[in-house]
Amino acid sequence: MIQDIFPSRLDNHYTAHTLRPEDHLVYFDEEGRLLAGLADGVLQFPAGADASGTQAVYLFSCDEERFFLTF
Repeated sequence: MIQDIFPSRLDNHYTAHTLRPEDHLVYFDEEGRLLAGLADGVLQFPAGADASGTQAVYLFSCDEERFFLTF
């Protein structure tokens, strides 16, 4: 459950952030499926550096990692 991430900290209030190359991108396909990878049992999201030509909106941060919705 997302509330069970201690000692990490979720920050889901909106702040206008600019996408950085090290930020994470959240993609959904046209059927609503999350597009992500799995490496060594860890969910992997594309990096902000892969966002050329797409729009990105800030979603949330987990500790120092920021996540953006892309479309």
